[in-house]
Amino acid sequence: MRQVDPDQLEHLAKLLDGEDGTDGALSEAFTRASTLGVTSLLSGLRPIQTWVTDTAPDLRTRAGYARLDEGDPTAGLLIAGFTPDELADFDGEVPADALLLANSMAADENTDSSVFERQHRERSTTT
Repeated sequence: MRQVDPDQLEHLAKLLDGEDGTDGALSEAFTRASTLGVTSLLSGLRPIQTWVTDTAPDLRTRAGYARLDEGDPTAGLLIAGFTPDELADFDGEVPADALLLANSMAADENTDSSVFERQHRERSTTT
């Protein structure tokens, strides 16, 4: 059985796609290269940008499942796509029935998880 620290997974995800993360650095490098007309010299880095875009959300999901296994009541919401910062900034307390529903849907392997996940336009504009 593998053991993982969900906080470390979320930290790694933040290093990949956070404000000062790898994704931002790559975007800046591509912008500068375009300005200088040397984009072709960075073409080998394009797959890394795709990898970062795919891997960071996957790490967050895995951290959510690790939290679910540990009994964290907010794990289902994290798996659905909410961030720990969004949950901390939530005005009031998350209703217990919402937590129960989110956790039970996340734990049910027969549930189509795409119905449960936050969609693109549901993302917070503050993160």
